[in-house]
Amino acid sequence: MRHKDAPTQTDIDFTMAFQPIVDTGAGGSIFAYEALVRGPQGQGADTIFAQVSPSSAIAFDAACRSRGLAMAAAFGMKCHVNLNVSAAAILDRRHGIHATLKTARQLGWPLGNLIFELTEHDPLLDPEKLGRWMSATGNHDVKIAIDDFGAGYAGLCNLLFLRPEIIKLDATLVRNVDRDRSRQALISGVRDACRSFGCTVIAEGVETVAEISMLSQLGVTLMQGFLFAKPGLASLPAVAWPTLSSHVSQGLQSSDLSEHNRQSYLPETDPEARLSRACLST
Repeated sequence: MRHKDAPTQTDIDFTMAFQPIVDTGAGGSIFAYEALVRGPQGQGADTIFAQVSPSSAIAFDAACRSRGLAMAAAFGMKCHVNLNVSAAAILDRRHGIHATLKTARQLGWPLGNLIFELTEHDPLLDPEKLGRWMSATGNHDVKIAIDDFGAGYAGLCNLLFLRPEIIKLDATLVRNVDRDRSRQALISGVRDACRSFGCTVIAEGVETVAEISMLSQLGVTLMQGFLFAKPGLASLPAVAWPTLSSHVSQGLQSSDLSEHNRQSYLPETDPEARLSRACLST
């Protein structure tokens, strides 16, 4: 699918790719798909954003969210969809998240299945104001996630001020976690802090079965990475479920956060509905 980006008054051709976020502690289900900006031939997001003028950046940010949401609805997706949003876009009255909420209502998309991933590579100028805006989104049943937690400016202060429903551990924290006690200690501490105020943890950049094993032992069962699936260009890719040893499987089933994740974000009580791997209506 291609989309001529009229809202930003530019001539940028783009589409979206989708990468699954899996719940390894719920019998192997798909929790969400993250929508990622791509060029029509699969060019990376940096290539596309390099064509956007600073004056059009916030409008283009909104256009990407609308495109991702429209494609998710067209696919018949029944799980959450994660849409990236910058802090500046959240605070924008014309092109902020309220514009995306309007699009969701027009598409008939359940607001409870909508997750905004806050991506911010610059320091937040007014985190308390942003926190108030994010709290207001909770009145619409949508969820807020902090992306790349532990990298750059996405740190503990943002966790304190913003109080998101979800954080996504940056891949640099996850990489080789099975062999690095420092990473294990950091993730364990973050998990405990998040648990204290009902925040769920997702691990990004999972690439090995050993990382799955250690993350499960640390109480993190929501995972995203090439081990499960690469982003599918204008499609929902199939998930490659790795073969786990009996020790790993037992660890996943006994994880104390596994039940928390199922209760908080997988409200379906029917096991067959919850375990729908394609996250689509049949």
